[in-house]
Amino acid sequence: MVTLICDTLSSMDSSLLLAINGHHNAVLDSIMYTASNKLIWIPMYMMLFFVVIKDLGLRKATVWLLFLILAITISDQITSGILKPLVGRLRPSNLDNPISEYIHIVYGYRGGSHGFASSHAANSFCLAFYWIFTKQRKFIGYVLVTWSLIICYSRIYLGVHYPGDVATGIAIGIFCARNTADIRIHSSLTKHYVSSSMKKKRQSYSKNMNR
Repeated sequence: MVTLICDTLSSMDSSLLLAINGHHNAVLDSIMYTASNKLIWIPMYMMLFFVVIKDLGLRKATVWLLFLILAITISDQITSGILKPLVGRLRPSNLDNPISEYIHIVYGYRGGSHGFASSHAANSFCLAFYWIFTKQRKFIGYVLVTWSLIICYSRIYLGVHYPGDVATGIAIGIFCARNTADIRIHSSLTKHYVSSSMKKKRQSYSKNMNR
């Protein structure tokens, strides 16, 4: 029964991949190839940080950024450092994968050997949902989710990931964002509580000294 379910899911995964990868043209090739390029988004990352600085101030924005880096590092390590070598699922574009002969390859790009799970999906959704969970500007949060979906679609379009790889990456990214945001909020509340307690003690001590 379990084998039948796994085979059915694998077949659906491959069918959806071929459907997305099979609907291609020169314009989409260029757009999707560019969307998957991590370096092209550096200016956007810088603009996001400037927005956070404007809203939170430099000190709090720096702490916010450090927790974001932690979240993305964890999501990236789970997908690329642990799951890819552990599961060993070949990318559709990998020449050792029988399905590769049916994959439309864009500009010779095939990615690495293994594709489960997608670090592009994990990291982009980690950023988008960390933004949302830390209650930054809502409109930008919606834009980031849309951007993340485009990134995910591009990975399937380029034939370097099965939809299942991407879906798993999305789940991992959101999980890392949720937990890291919670840790940040908890640490901020703890710091505020300790600071308030220390302030009350100093005020109490000053009053006793003045008596």
